[in-house]
Amino acid sequence: LVDSGQSSRNQRGILQKMIPHNSPYIPEKAGEYISDVLESRWLSSGRFCRRAERLLCDIVDESARAVMVSNGTSALYLALLAIGVSRGDEVLVPSYSCSAILNAIYMAGALPVPCDIDENTLSISRETAAARVTHASKAVIAVHTYGLLCDVDGLYDLGLPVIEDCSQALGSRFGDGTSVGSRGDISIFSFYASKMVTGGNGGAILSKNVKYMEFVEDYIDFDSPREYKRRFNFQLSDINAALVAAGLESLDELLFFKKRVAAEYMKCVKSGYNIRKGINHYRFLLDFESERGLKDCRDFLESRGIATIIPTERRELLHNYLGLDDREFPICEDICERLLSLPIHTALTDENLEYIKEVLYDY
Repeated sequence: LVDSGQSSRNQRGILQKMIPHNSPYIPEKAGEYISDVLESRWLSSGRFCRRAERLLCDIVDESARAVMVSNGTSALYLALLAIGVSRGDEVLVPSYSCSAILNAIYMAGALPVPCDIDENTLSISRETAAARVTHASKAVIAVHTYGLLCDVDGLYDLGLPVIEDCSQALGSRFGDGTSVGSRGDISIFSFYASKMVTGGNGGAILSKNVKYMEFVEDYIDFDSPREYKRRFNFQLSDINAALVAAGLESLDELLFFKKRVAAEYMKCVKSGYNIRKGINHYRFLLDFESERGLKDCRDFLESRGIATIIPTERRELLHNYLGLDDREFPICEDICERLLSLPIHTALTDENLEYIKEVLYDY
């Protein structure tokens, strides 16, 4: 447990230190693989990057190619360039998502167009995006928010290339059993410290489109190219990749653990989101009727030593960052005041889990 300086006593009088909301998943093989990298003295992009790329394709789509890059933001930037997004183009995005999406779009010289979301998927949909399509629209980003499944197929009705953002969704599967990341024209993943599988940092791009992947490989091949053109070093170190590879190899174990914790929580609370089939349980979400109800529950849990988060604060909504009229984004504005996330990570012990359930029963 992480000692935040706060403590409380449960009904049995046992001193409880604050249970953190999140903790990175570090599989058993991680130390061994990192030691292998250090012993090899090859620290830049190398054999563990290649291993992680193969593992990602095995998980998502065996017919695709993958490239490891420095982080999820650079992955999205490269994906935008690969599909031909350039200066002045517009990219449709869900407003209920992280600001890194804005950064990648602006880096590409394009303009983000935030859209309201579908309450069931917490992401952009054909209906919420259709009214914002213009002659300048060049792509749409399908974010699988908190591992929930965005309607990628419906977005193709807009007539635009689709980028699947699977940063929070590794391990989630559609109803037909296919993996997230397998339906977009190009897909991106993040391996940041808080993601399902982590390398501390890291990202990946995946696609079956050979032209896209050759563009990405060439763009990051910055060292002594045969001919000069604009490139950048977005490569990932093999130290980070070793940690990612270990996580990808044990993804099934992680998914099983999270599914078990979610099932235990649902014995005492309802979650309309975590009951969905195929999701990876990246977050465990409680949906309240009002902001007041959320605050009361959050205060109660934290008074008992259980950390929670509001997964996306109102101020973080992309349309608010950009100063747009919030009346055009009613679902985004409403949902961020109603969702609370409980701890669901591998650092939770059975004792922690039983304690959290007991506190939820008390509430």
